Amino acid sequence: GDEVQLRAYLDQFRADGWPPIRGVVHAAAVFESDLLTDLDASSMAAQLRPKVVGAWLLGELLGDLDLFVLFSSIASVLPQPGQGAYVAGNAFLDAFAEWRAARGLHALSVNWGLWAGTDRGLLGEDWQRPLAQMEAQGFRSFRVDQGLDALARMLGVSTAQAVFVPIDWRTYDAARPSGTFVSDLVAESRNVHPASPDGATRAMSMVDRLAEAAPADRYELVEAAVRRIVGRVLQLPEAQIDAAQPLGELGLDSMTGVDLRNRLEAEFRLKLSATLAWNYPAVADLAGHLLGKLGLTDPAPAAVAKADDGEAASSLAQLIATTDDLDDDDAIRALMGGLDP
Repeated sequence: GDEVQLRAYLDQFRADGWPPIRGVVHAAAVFESDLLTDLDASSMAAQLRPKVVGAWLLGELLGDLDLFVLFSSIASVLPQPGQGAYVAGNAFLDAFAEWRAARGLHALSVNWGLWAGTDRGLLGEDWQRPLAQMEAQGFRSFRVDQGLDALARMLGVSTAQAVFVPIDWRTYDAARPSGTFVSDLVAESRNVHPASPDGATRAMSMVDRLAEAAPADRYELVEAAVRRIVGRVLQLPEAQIDAAQPLGELGLDSMTGVDLRNRLEAEFRLKLSATLAWNYPAVADLAGHLLGKLGLTDPAPAAVAKADDGEAASSLAQLIATTDDLDDDDAIRALMGGLDP
């Protein structure tokens, strides 16, 4: 990423009489887990420099090569919360490979999934947390020998970009907002009941189950579904989740809050607010709110119902409740505009 040092190295390399460099594998990366709204210039620069500047300088200073491989990431194809700058850096590598190929220069950008046993070096001291979040969404790892074998096969195909990722598509789809392109790919396998010999019997969705259930049973069904999804997001046994306990006390943060919202959207086929897990901070609160959104009971948002301790608290709760049907940007604008500084 330092042009002066790289030029000096290459000059010395040639002066020492080594044969010309004919191939490059660019595998440099820095990863910091940040939501887009929390990124600053320093974090952006740290993550973009090795990917963007490093790849560009290698391409400029080495020119036409027999082999120019860029280690990109699945992050730029199937991004996860908390990867804003990392996604951008890898997206550049994908585009740079296409740009080189269009000019008749060799380039291959590989969107790698999880290399087993090597993630600790990239993800840092807190490597287990992002790894667990990805695994909970269906991503699986592969051995180093499997990755190298895949790379050899990719180099035998004329392409500027390739993806290599073991993934459980149904698990991945369940963790995403409804209406993504993956939904179309897995809809058939998700809806057909695995025990059906002819594929005709389809598993009932949660919405269908609620529509057929007796009114007295609906809350219990929704609470059980919410508890199950919270357990998956937070990697907790369902039996340990108290329906009245604030999810923040169980480990919910901004990234897992987004994951929870996405999974609930897919399960209940609803458009939900980005602030959902803070408006309704416990399983019981979420279950009551979801029933109201589905029109199966009188909606009684917990945040409003609990705000009886004064005019300011009531005003704040009502303001938060108005963001439920807004998209993320509009919700933030509504909160910023409605709160007294």
